[in-house]
Amino acid sequence: MNSLALFIDGPSRVPYLVKYWDSDGLRNLGKTGYMNASLQCMLASLPVARFFTEIKGKALINMLYSKGTKYLLTSAFANLVAELVQADPVQVWTPYTFWKTMGELGSKYQRHHQHDAQEFFSFLLDGIHKDINRSIIPFSLSKRAEERKTLEKLSGNAASKREWYYWKQRNDSLIVDYFHGQSLDYTSTIYNTFSLLHLPIPHSSSTQKISIRACFNALFETNTLEQSNAWFCPHCQKGRRAGTRLCLTRLPPILVIHLKRFEPCYRVSGKINNFVDFPLNGLDLTDKEDPRVQVPPYKYDLYAVTNHDGTLTNGHCTGLFLQ
Repeated sequence: MNSLALFIDGPSRVPYLVKYWDSDGLRNLGKTGYMNASLQCMLASLPVARFFTEIKGKALINMLYSKGTKYLLTSAFANLVAELVQADPVQVWTPYTFWKTMGELGSKYQRHHQHDAQEFFSFLLDGIHKDINRSIIPFSLSKRAEERKTLEKLSGNAASKREWYYWKQRNDSLIVDYFHGQSLDYTSTIYNTFSLLHLPIPHSSSTQKISIRACFNALFETNTLEQSNAWFCPHCQKGRRAGTRLCLTRLPPILVIHLKRFEPCYRVSGKINNFVDFPLNGLDLTDKEDPRVQVPPYKYDLYAVTNHDGTLTNGHCTGLFLQ
């Protein structure tokens, strides 16, 4: 069932029939479907494909950024792209070198175990971002704490732009340019950046067909905080009953959606298998974004999907994307 869905902003996109390689796919090395599906979605992302084929991303590596992989991850990805560009049109490519590098960077990827595709996709996005981060400005916690005291006094537009400015001062890369957005928790007035939107799936039966709009409505519905989970008021220094609601203040050119199909329970079969219906073109999120920060409309076209079939402990991932 669907695990990840990638949408590109319709009005700003280049016609998507841009083909950089003709390989028939990536060979499964033994429970590496999660990796292959994530790679196919990343390779289908036009800005990423162009960055590693036309701009030659190696020249933009930030070797001074201490949190990066010193180009190990990005180099492995760039080499994979180069191999696919030169591959025979009917060849199924074996990404062994890339998989081996992932094992060196993350111990949990060293062996042939099942892993979550959306977690690996996040790992890939974050690793490439850190390697090509244009910024070398250090982050000062004490300075930011002082600045947050005045944040509630600003208008929503000014506060959002200010927080995004500070984020971009420390995080400035191709990944941020295309994949990062910003959200606001109305109760705490805390702005957070995101590269994936994790959508809940409201359901009453396993056979019920659910629209992607219903999933977005569930994400943005108001929740009550009370008792042990009460909101802590910074003025009276006490827990207060309050409503909390999420709002999108900045949408990215490429929107990655993760459908949360596994329930927080102990049952192995606790997967939500409902069919989620979403449009191939024109997913309109105009009513989900704060119009004070960006100019609407916000419409997205689907170009890649990662599918998961199976249970929490056993399954298989496949990737589908436009060519």
